[in-house]
Amino acid sequence: MWRMRVFLRCLMPLLVYAACAASIEQNGSELVLAWNGESRVVYDIAYSNDLATWTNTSPSRTGDGSPIQVPVADILGDPNADRAFFKLATHYQDNEDGAIQDMLTPAYYNAATGDPFRDEVNTFIYHAQREPLHHPLQNGTNAIPAFTVPVGGYFGAGKGPGGTAEHHPAVDLHVGNDATVVDVFAAHGGTVQTYKNVVQKFRHHLSITQSITNNTGQVIGKMVTVYAHLDLNLDEAGGLFMDGQTVNAGDLVSKHLYSGTMGGPHLHFEIRYYRPDDAGDEEFYGFNFTVPSAGPWPYGYWDPNIGYGFGDPKNHGLVLY
Repeated sequence: MWRMRVFLRCLMPLLVYAACAASIEQNGSELVLAWNGESRVVYDIAYSNDLATWTNTSPSRTGDGSPIQVPVADILGDPNADRAFFKLATHYQDNEDGAIQDMLTPAYYNAATGDPFRDEVNTFIYHAQREPLHHPLQNGTNAIPAFTVPVGGYFGAGKGPGGTAEHHPAVDLHVGNDATVVDVFAAHGGTVQTYKNVVQKFRHHLSITQSITNNTGQVIGKMVTVYAHLDLNLDEAGGLFMDGQTVNAGDLVSKHLYSGTMGGPHLHFEIRYYRPDDAGDEEFYGFNFTVPSAGPWPYGYWDPNIGYGFGDPKNHGLVLY
């Protein structure tokens, strides 16, 4: 059995401020460093014999919401050690290391792991995705009408000539048999802006903007959801005026899809990620936002001068296909 003195420190980055819940525990015949690994948080372990010199160990551990246990012997590499100090440092998971990838700016993929901009985006995405989104077709009684998502309407589907000119940054929801009288609901709280024929091919659309904050309350970016191919003229004729309104998740924001949309009436549901100071939500997605990427998608990434990128709804717990 191990007989040694162990000491534990937890070092958290400025943007986390989480309480340390790690401990040294006995697991059978060995000591383990144990803590609950929060999902998508990466934990780096270091040890010292004298608090003056610290040695970082490999590999890092990525949390998934379940307990993590790391044998002390594996950290130290010395079964005869009789004294050690440990500390945990954390950062957020790189987006391409997750189970589902978003569609981010080339500036993100061109940055090396640990680059300040990459860490900035990782931190924002982590906080933006902590709360699940409300289904945009789910009413107050939790009923959702029957809908389909064609393959070309998947997030990341190839568009344009040869399917490579751009990639679809959203999910297209076709309700019933080309239904146009369709209730659409806010996926999250925020401020609504409406647009008519800003980009002619997309008809009318509205956006909902929500500031994203870290654990200290600092605004670190904005999440904007876009609801496109609407008929706002019919909404307003029926007394539904949404421009400038503040809404909560699940509030009704539209009742009509545009009947003349190419491919049939459908809701184009899109998640955008912006920097804190980006204006960001005035224009619908178009080729002017599309640049080649250094990442896994050859085209369709966010222009680095506009924002962080597009989010896959699945990363917000919203599985639409």
